[in-house]
Amino acid sequence: MVTSTRRLPRLFIVLMLAAVLAWPQAATTAPYVAELIGINGQVQTRLGSQSFAAAVLLQRLGVRDAVRTQAASKAKLSFIDQSIAVLGEKTTLEISQYRLREAEGPPQRALKIIAGKARVIVHKFFGWSSAEADYTIDTPTIGVGIRGTDLVVAVQGGTDYVYLFQAGAPLKLRSKSTGEEVDLRPGFYAMSQAGRPIRIAPLSDELKRQLLRELSLAFEVRPLGVAVEPEAPPERLERTQPDIGPSRALPPVYTPPVPSPPAPTGGHHY
Repeated sequence: MVTSTRRLPRLFIVLMLAAVLAWPQAATTAPYVAELIGINGQVQTRLGSQSFAAAVLLQRLGVRDAVRTQAASKAKLSFIDQSIAVLGEKTTLEISQYRLREAEGPPQRALKIIAGKARVIVHKFFGWSSAEADYTIDTPTIGVGIRGTDLVVAVQGGTDYVYLFQAGAPLKLRSKSTGEEVDLRPGFYAMSQAGRPIRIAPLSDELKRQLLRELSLAFEVRPLGVAVEPEAPPERLERTQPDIGPSRALPPVYTPPVPSPPAPTGGHHY
């Protein structure tokens, strides 16, 4: 009994060391599904159940991770299936599910817009694999089934909006509170509130241009608060005279007198 009692602490220490050594390897080999390829302003990420912290450009994100932007800030995500998400200011997006390998089950991808506004572009090749869309975006009041889509989803003041620019087929919208299902076609947008019917309206050209400017795929990557210094005007080249010392009066120039023409000789006078 004495021998087994002495061995027990040693075994515990060995197991603890093995767990500590294995932890970094497990953390570094965890699969990722998205990469933060654009940061403008103050952007934060939340890894799993951790707290939000300052984001890093090219940071990799996995399932259950989230991205959050502050005021006057933007972020851009690139997913492993070539999908793109652009987050506007004061926006929180969570990666709920992202499974593509058949060995792990049927493909299933899901994003959650908790607050703010985001543009999501899903290529047709990845969003048109089956009769039922395997790519969904959830908001507090509505679920959106996506196929080969370019759309904007906004969560603002108790109302959720879905603006559809392009799609391979009408999107299927489902109200979480009433169970109502409606189709949304390109060139229209939907408004959803808890306990109320989903409303559909035409998407005007002016509103579309405004959304595209706000959530453009290309934007300047720079931290918030860093002033952009204007370019200095080109230097003006001025002619300079050589230094010849103090000015001096020049001596007068001597000009010899011009001789008068000789008087005529001989000839007749009239």
